[in-house]
Amino acid sequence: MCLEEWKDIGFQGKNPRTDFRGGGHLGLLCLLYMVDNYPNEFAELAKCTKDEEDLMWLTAISSINITHGLLIYFHLNTGTVAPSQAKIVSGRDQFKKFCKLNCMSKRTFFELNCFGLRYVYKEWINMVNKTGKDKIPMIMGQFSNCMEKTKLAVH
Repeated sequence: MCLEEWKDIGFQGKNPRTDFRGGGHLGLLCLLYMVDNYPNEFAELAKCTKDEEDLMWLTAISSINITHGLLIYFHLNTGTVAPSQAKIVSGRDQFKKFCKLNCMSKRTFFELNCFGLRYVYKEWINMVNKTGKDKIPMIMGQFSNCMEKTKLAVH
């Protein structure tokens, strides 16, 4: 993949290594999982990233952020977490359900990530439609609201 193509699937720059932050290697695995298991949906999201630049939708970085959010939600992260990121975390019941599902299929985390990516995309599109594409630069700071709604949906 040439350097410019990384941006076409939703990385912030020409070097994807800088975008992985808290999602790490698992963030990459989640992206690959969606590409392999939901190629049409991933292609549609990536198309919005590439062809509809006025939406400012970044597929890859959104997936990585969801990975990081799920790690925090299920208490699987190793570092310290900012209080703003730990507002919504799994309780005992949610964690037990996750563990039970994970025992049945090791794809549970990946499926939750795919669900989260589709959900946050729909939330973002709803926000853009309500405010108008011309106001996207002003609402970019509110992207975290979409992520919070996604965490609530997972919860």
